[in-house]
Amino acid sequence: MQYFLDQRASPEQLRGQIERYLGKPYLQITTPSGEADGRVLEQAFSAAFQQARQLWLEGRAQIEELLLKYPWLKRPKNRP
Repeated sequence: MQYFLDQRASPEQLRGQIERYLGKPYLQITTPSGEADGRVLEQAFSAAFQQARQLWLEGRAQIEELLLKYPWLKRPKNRP
């Protein structure tokens, strides 16, 4: 959410980001249990995302090798 606030996104832009997901019967809205602070949750998500990004960047060569090496991986679907 902070990203959109930083971008000064309008309500219409925010709606545009979620519109395609509305009305999907297989999706459900979940909320954090307990007294969770949204800002704390967002910071935890951001930290986890940065860690995952770093791991991906460090392992990129090995990931690319696996994607190119094994024909059973459908390359067009996995191509960056």
